[in-house]
Amino acid sequence: HPVNSSWKNAHCEECTCGETEMSCCSIASKPSMYDKKKCQVIFHKKNCTYTVVEHNNPGKACVVQKWIL
Repeated sequence: HPVNSSWKNAHCEECTCGETEMSCCSIASKPSMYDKKKCQVIFHKKNCTYTVVEHNNPGKACVVQKWIL
């Protein structure tokens, strides 16, 4: 990539290329506080998002109390 450019990679990261370094940061907020016994996380690579649904009823969303980048 050219110097001073930015792009989104296949891992849902926003990357920038500077004169001396390249860096990438996630653009997908990840669920971190939810009922892990009752719920499962589904990652949607196409739009870099997550949903959290019940194991036994995937049509029902779970409450997520905290999301992190």
